[in-house]
Amino acid sequence: MKSSATVLKIQEATIKLYAENGYEKATMTEIANAVGIKKPSIYAHYENKQEIFLSIIENLSSVYVSKFKQEIEKYNHLTVEEQLYSVLESTRTFFQHEDLGLFLKRMLLFPPKELEGHLLKRYEEFENQLLLIIRGLFEKGIKNNEIFHNDVDELVDAYIHLLDSCFIQLFDPDEGLVKKRLKAAWSFFWRSIATKKER
Repeated sequence: MKSSATVLKIQEATIKLYAENGYEKATMTEIANAVGIKKPSIYAHYENKQEIFLSIIENLSSVYVSKFKQEIEKYNHLTVEEQLYSVLESTRTFFQHEDLGLFLKRMLLFPPKELEGHLLKRYEEFENQLLLIIRGLFEKGIKNNEIFHNDVDELVDAYIHLLDSCFIQLFDPDEGLVKKRLKAAWSFFWRSIATKKER
């Protein structure tokens, strides 16, 4: 019977090693050393490195979407403007500082060929779930008279583009500048869709 604690440690070590060094350098030996076990012990849980990565990718979508939901629920008492901005800011933090975010960033930019198809499938599933969450926020904003623009599809598309820009900005090492640019872009976006009383 597999030890769930050991499996979790193997996944966490793999995420960190891959985020820092890439797929080729995240060897079974390095993973075992990071966990503090002997290399043969890993094979009691996984047949090979590819299986470890596949197990992590399987969990990525649910973990990321769950993070979004928690962020929105955490600020459910705030305005739609504040909730939408909190998602942008938490996304920036996730990709810039958290091991799983760094793992996903590298995986999307440089997907190992043998994992590419599986990754794209999971990413599509994640994006579809994310779109439903974002759509719900915009519908809430329209209903609450916070947003005057009533084309929800257009609002979601524009917001996703803004969300994607968070990812691109992460290549700038100046975190303060990244936060400043994000805040400025958000301010312009919100003023273009908000009712006069919400500007």
